[in-house]
Amino acid sequence: MFVVWPLSGQTYQLKDIGAQLPEATRIAVMEWDFGITGPGVTDIGGDGEIGWRNLVKAVGRPLPYWPMTLRIPQLMLNWTPDQEPVISPARTDLDITPLLQLAASYEEGHPAARTLLNLARICADRSAAGALTDLETLATMTNADTVVVAARPMLVPSADREDLDVHQRRAGWLDVLSREDTLARHCVRELKSWDGGRDLPFGQIERADPSRPHAAEWANRLQRCARTAAFEIFHTQDGDAFIDPETDAPALRRRTDDGEQILLASPQRLPATSPLAELVLDQPIWVRTTDRTLYPAPQDPRFGITWGYGGSGPNCLANMIDRLLDDITAPGADPFKSPPKPLMDLTALKLPRGTVLTRAQLEAARAGRWLPETPEGGTDQDAT
Repeated sequence: MFVVWPLSGQTYQLKDIGAQLPEATRIAVMEWDFGITGPGVTDIGGDGEIGWRNLVKAVGRPLPYWPMTLRIPQLMLNWTPDQEPVISPARTDLDITPLLQLAASYEEGHPAARTLLNLARICADRSAAGALTDLETLATMTNADTVVVAARPMLVPSADREDLDVHQRRAGWLDVLSREDTLARHCVRELKSWDGGRDLPFGQIERADPSRPHAAEWANRLQRCARTAAFEIFHTQDGDAFIDPETDAPALRRRTDDGEQILLASPQRLPATSPLAELVLDQPIWVRTTDRTLYPAPQDPRFGITWGYGGSGPNCLANMIDRLLDDITAPGADPFKSPPKPLMDLTALKLPRGTVLTRAQLEAARAGRWLPETPEGGTDQDAT
């Protein structure tokens, strides 16, 4: 019998494991969760759930157990039946090495150093806590005579995102974004995979067609720039690097099979001082202020905005409209805030691309006094 332990952070399919062990007459695969008698075990080619106690009987001795975040190859290969549990750092969800390396390159107390170290500590804390939870569950659900604890996590200080003030975190990441070295690029990629980049100044990644009038107007102000770590948010190196001088957001201008395209980062907040003048329903959605400046609409990095149906995207747009009418610097909307019902009715309409809604119309819609007529064809056709 082969007993297979999938490693921490590894995804797999049972059929693939069987294909890699063609000589095996029986394969037991350890799962991430727990069954009735102990850690979950699946019998490939058998009856499915085999049960921890049955596996112990089949092997003829207590079996070692590694918490999920301690399933580290060398740790497992070094195990011997008579050894005490090894104390080891738990495997983190992120690669924290570049975070620590870059933090060490700054002067002590620099916002970037504190921000990078905070994220590394959060990752280490959560991984250690996960291992401790697994061991607590093991002790509750498994008879001691059937299991040997092979490893325990090295304890680390507790850490939380809120240990640092949001302004410190944002200042730290702004410094990292401005760098051109590979270490900074790596750190930005790790942050994006962690939480989508909540502490970055950017919201959603959008695609703009510069042949469309509002996108063309916006594209005319773009300036060429160095390819800094900020461009890692696009997950591609294809395109020429530009920056929007109004928002300091990166943009990639590139050629595609469908023509020219610009990848852009919407802001989380508008750096504006003038009130909202109009909203443009297009790809992306645009906001114009009374000083005539055109901006990509602000968005939360976790929640996009759109229109034309009843759902979270249009509801987020309604919430954003409600916020910007009162405060042009308000953050991008999220689905956890309920916007006024009349604005939800507005954003659910199938209005054509390029539709311009003035401030007066938006205020009337919010008050429930106005809704535009919806032409046939909806969002697939342009406004005339």
